[in-house]
Amino acid sequence: MIILSVSQLSKSFGIRSLFHQISFSLNAGDKVGVVGPNGAGKTSLFRILTGEMTYDEGQVFIPGQIRLGIQHQMPAMEEEDVYAYVLSVFQPLVEMESRLRSLESIIAESGAAVEQGSDDADLKENMSSYAALTETFESLNGYSFRSEVRGVLNGLGFSEKDWHRPVQTLSGGQKTRLTLGRLLLSKPDILLLDEPTNHLDIDSLEWLEGYLRNYQGTTLIISHDRYFLDQVTERTLEVNHTGVTSYQGSYSAALKKKKALEEAARRQKAKLEKEMVRQQEIIRRMKQHKTEKLANRAKSREKKLAKMEPLSSFRQDLSLSALTFQTRKSSGRLVLTAEKLTHRWPGFPPLFENLSFSLQRGNRIALLGPNGIGKTTLFRIIAGELSPDSGSIILGHQVSLGVYHQELHDMTGDATIIETLHEAYPKMNETQLRTHLASFLFEGDEVFTSLDLLSGGEKARLSLLLLMLSQHNLLLLDEPTNHLDIPARENLEDSLLAYDGTLFFISHDRYFINRIATGILELTSNDLVHYLGNYEDYSAKK
Repeated sequence: MIILSVSQLSKSFGIRSLFHQISFSLNAGDKVGVVGPNGAGKTSLFRILTGEMTYDEGQVFIPGQIRLGIQHQMPAMEEEDVYAYVLSVFQPLVEMESRLRSLESIIAESGAAVEQGSDDADLKENMSSYAALTETFESLNGYSFRSEVRGVLNGLGFSEKDWHRPVQTLSGGQKTRLTLGRLLLSKPDILLLDEPTNHLDIDSLEWLEGYLRNYQGTTLIISHDRYFLDQVTERTLEVNHTGVTSYQGSYSAALKKKKALEEAARRQKAKLEKEMVRQQEIIRRMKQHKTEKLANRAKSREKKLAKMEPLSSFRQDLSLSALTFQTRKSSGRLVLTAEKLTHRWPGFPPLFENLSFSLQRGNRIALLGPNGIGKTTLFRIIAGELSPDSGSIILGHQVSLGVYHQELHDMTGDATIIETLHEAYPKMNETQLRTHLASFLFEGDEVFTSLDLLSGGEKARLSLLLLMLSQHNLLLLDEPTNHLDIPARENLEDSLLAYDGTLFFISHDRYFINRIATGILELTSNDLVHYLGNYEDYSAKK
């Protein structure tokens, strides 16, 4: 049964067309992934579906009884704690439960009065009300809604000690997780999720995957997390500036089908261009004879050729040029040794203690562990930005270290994009600087944009460009795929697979880990455990 239909939908902002005459539909129970480059209009499409944004032309049909749910920024609720905020989804059940408790007290008092000789009419009426209300309460899942709340909070990483924290004391990431939990518990008919995996560690990601696989409603998910999409979705919508393409299957299945279609299109384009060259040569020869008959035939062929021209043009979406990470010089075989590292923040127990490990040349090692366990702190110690309380970091022979920070804290200030690149590489002339910037989608006057005005994705692209040009032979990458769309992530993966240096990286992107890692170090509360292989190998061994 179709519960949502979009037909010939168009939306523009000024002279910029976001999407043009897109059409698709959703059936009850569909689990659909929405992918596409940044700026293609995915979030705007969600806002149109919920009625928050108008559209230029086309139709959106959603039956009146269908409830849509979308995650919004948390409103200010200073009086409420974490548990109360999520529990408020079940306010009718909370009130019904309170009424049942009240009736139980009244019935108990009435029963005692009847034993002393009072009329039992009120007792019978209250018992009848209690029985009817109990039946309704049970049919609405009244005896398990509190258990559902606890399960969702635990699944999203809120321990019991967090439940009574005021919501205004939560971090931005915690608030995002809390609003996601509230939305899941509201159980709309169509669940619209825009990057739901942001701020989730791997345990929470796996819990959310299981929850959504068992979700009875229809789910539409915007995500750059390809592993997550593979686990949850059964259909993929690709949104780009030319429209929407629907593929049956998860992200990986859709990618295979897309590549097959693109290869067929390239072959067709090459064949068409070859035929156009042949026709142009025939027309040229006909015109050389300068007879009326051949001139007319030449005009006829020119008309056919003119119709072939648009067919030979296939629009290419903007994407990063292939990254090329190279090393200036090779390091020694032993790249890094960490010996008995301990670090604690003042007034707190040790974040980790007595950690020891080493990296060999050519290793591509992922550092995994729950949020707050100390992964980024360990990276900052390796980078020399923090000092350990005890232990040491020893870099090997000819090791040159480059660092990518997930916070992009060095991407701030009034300096422009081109000034930032020139400061890092002063020997480059303007033509060289602009060439490199253009390969990372910074063109024209955009290169004069100040760092403070850049989006997260733009800052990530510039930071990757700076790192790429540095030619270090050891790279520390802290969440390098954050802020990047799927095409950019795939370009980054391809380049890192070809990199001849050593990689040590933190990531929650399991698809990225699966493609890149040759080994995994898992940081726990009291140990550092080494696993050989990629994420699937690690998961199987766990």
